[in-house]
Formats: sequence, C-alpha cells, structure tokens
Amino acid sequence: MVVESAAFVAAECVKIMLVEDSAQARELTKSLFRGLPVDWIECADGRGALAAYREAQPDWVLMDIQMPEVDGFTATQQITGAFPQARVLMVTQFEGTHLRAAARRAGACGYILKENLLEAVDLIQAQSRGKPPGARVTSEGGPQPSQGQDSNSASGRTKPK
Repeated sequence: MVVESAAFVAAECVKIMLVEDSAQARELTKSLFRGLPVDWIECADGRGALAAYREAQPDWVLMDIQMPEVDGFTATQQITGAFPQARVLMVTQFEGTHLRAAARRAGACGYILKENLLEAVDLIQAQSRGKPPGARVTSEGGPQPSQGQDSNSASGRTKPK
C-alpha cells in the first residue's frame, strides 16, 4: 500500500482509495483528479483493500474488477460487509448487466467504465460538495435506494428485490 497526499490548503480534501493492479491505470486515474483536493490511498490488488480501508477510512473507493489473487467483487464485498457506509465505485473496462448486478450484490454504489472515468470525477466532486459523509449514491449521483430496493446504476431505475 502506498499513501500519497495531494492535499490543498484552500479546500477540504477528499480521501480516495484506488484499488487497481495496473500502475499505469492508477497514474491515469489520479491525473484526472489533478486540481482537486484529493488524498490518495493506493492498493495494487484487492488482497490488501480491506486493511487499507480500515486504516484510512476513505470517503470513496475506486475499485477495479479484474485483479490477481483477490478480484474487485470480493474486495468490495469485504469492505462493504465490514463498513456498510463505504462508497465503492467499480471502475472497469468490462461492460455487462451480469457484471453490474455482481457489483451491486457486492455492495458497490456505482459502476463506471474506464473510458468514462470523468464520470467518477464529476460524481465524487458533486457528492463531496452536497452530500454528508457516508451517504451512499448511485453512479448518477442520486440517493441509494432504501432497503428492499436494488439500484440499476446504469439507468438510475430502481426495482424491488
């Protein structure tokens, strides 16, 4: 685990944990947040994600799906199982309704394709300004459905469980 601080004095920092096995993808993701007050916590795989979350208590987690040893679904389930208020966004290159459903079952509050990563920047920036810490959201920035409903983060629709 690498902890990197990019805190700016002018604004309150957002703490983001980035769980991604590709160093190049981590650097690209962080570059999209340049200019925003972010404290980064990095994990190169899902194996150390729960311990890193426990230690850092980040505001957000950006979680890759496909990683060696422990995949993003398992790591997300571990984090949200221990910390139900955790806000985990699955960030992946893979699309599919079965993957989105698996992300929801694991406890993720959103699913964003890497090609649309600026959506994560917009979402985190908007939520950090307008929502209390720990508020769960969908990838569209709306509130997480109440118990007994399931969110379709691709469309914002809800349906009974």
